[in-house]
Amino acid sequence: MLTSLVWAGLFAVPSWAQSQFVKGQKWQIVLTGVPDVTKSPLPPTDAPVWDIDLFDSDTATITALKAAGKIVICYFSAGTVEDWRSDANDFPGGDVGKVLPEWPNEKWIRTGSTKVRGIMAKRIKLAGDKGCDAIDPDNIDGYVSTSPSFSALSSASNSTYYGP
Repeated sequence: MLTSLVWAGLFAVPSWAQSQFVKGQKWQIVLTGVPDVTKSPLPPTDAPVWDIDLFDSDTATITALKAAGKIVICYFSAGTVEDWRSDANDFPGGDVGKVLPEWPNEKWIRTGSTKVRGIMAKRIKLAGDKGCDAIDPDNIDGYVSTSPSFSALSSASNSTYYGP
């Protein structure tokens, strides 16, 4: 039940936002730091979609982007734990795996864990509470890693993590 509810919500985008996504639209992606929303109009002016970090960006930043007519997508890692995130210590040790070779402060997580899925549900709720229009869950492809952490990860088992 939790799986269905969490991951159905994961990819749910309000119908008004769906109608605003257009093939070829320019995106402004700011995953390091907080977007500067003090300029008017917001540069780049031709980017209606903004993908920003869920944890780094506060509600005021998201509200300012939306007031400027931007569609706001909030990024977070759904397949790894990043040691600098405020909820990093919530992940049980048995659900934390190997370090990602290209990201030394990030480790794969056991996506089948009820505890991990609960943490992700909180992240999705946080995105909604902050006013994000959609979410960008990264690293949900741990089953293709060249250095997998958990032998039970597979394409089939992982599909229950991010949708039916």
